[in-house]
Amino acid sequence: MTGSAGLMIAALRKQFGETAAVDGVDLEIKPGEFLSLLGPSGSGKTTVLRIVAGFEEPDSGSVLVNGSSIDNTPAHKRNMGMVFQAYSLFPTMTTRQNIEFGLRLRGMSKRERADKANEALELVRLSSHGDRYAHQLSGGEQQRVALARALALEPSVLLLDEPLSALDAKVRLHLRDEIRAIQSRLGITTLYVTHDQEEALAISDRIAVMSTGRVQQVGTPAEIYSAPASSFVAEFVGTTNRLDCRVCDDEAIAFDSSGTRLVLGRHALQKDTLMVALIRPEGISITPANGSGGDESLVAAAIRRHTFLGATTRLELESPLGVLLADVPSANAVSLPLGSEVLLSLDASAVRLLPRP
Repeated sequence: MTGSAGLMIAALRKQFGETAAVDGVDLEIKPGEFLSLLGPSGSGKTTVLRIVAGFEEPDSGSVLVNGSSIDNTPAHKRNMGMVFQAYSLFPTMTTRQNIEFGLRLRGMSKRERADKANEALELVRLSSHGDRYAHQLSGGEQQRVALARALALEPSVLLLDEPLSALDAKVRLHLRDEIRAIQSRLGITTLYVTHDQEEALAISDRIAVMSTGRVQQVGTPAEIYSAPASSFVAEFVGTTNRLDCRVCDDEAIAFDSSGTRLVLGRHALQKDTLMVALIRPEGISITPANGSGGDESLVAAAIRRHTFLGATTRLELESPLGVLLADVPSANAVSLPLGSEVLLSLDASAVRLLPRP
């Protein structure tokens, strides 16, 4: 495989009618990096990918590979491999012929094409499927063939547009790990589009979260999850509790609702500043109500719902602060039946404070 390339997207804009599909996107992807564009439908992530691939022309902005603009380079000369959501295999061709198709267009000899196809088939663990047709393959196998076809071209950049969304859950999990393993092995620069937060968190080096055509935050999966830059990022990536709060005496952040005051810790903020506190369900601790009143770090609540998630169970809690979600080990949830009274506390280090919009 050829060496990977650095990819830069600079001030990219694209308008469709009155809608700004891409509104000033700037991104830099390092050689060999796996970066995911994550966002809801209509956020502009696929349009960015299509512009990078050369399938769409931007209204303004540039795409650069290794520092050189490719704005005037047609799609077939950009040396990029593309994997779509639809497998897009030719039904009258065998697996091997599908992989060789792009190589034939590049003028490679029959022997060269065969060697490249065999190498790609081995890479995606389909060496024994070379003579099968698309209808003889499962959905996961067809997507592996599509990936092999893209990799056989030895692209400097690999582009994937929601490649797993048409697969069932178990196959999707398995194939996403395979894609990441192959990408790591080859060291190929990869731009991956998905609306699946768990998928992006699991396989990316970095994630660019998009909304309304703009990048809201770029960071590692841990940064995106633990230190969201906005309420949108916090609520789109994973589950979060959102509470209005204000700065009270002694620079302490406290919630004030129906006489309830919950101190989160000290923060160097001006008194009476209105804030939004964001905290993940795992940042809330639950203990049975056993007369531990009087501690302002504890708030009384009642369990209204259990949602079993495997190793953990999510509790929906009704409290003076509103409805909160808390995750507890499923083994502990047995002793916390519906309707039971509990006390909750927040891990101050897990609270993310943002200005109230």
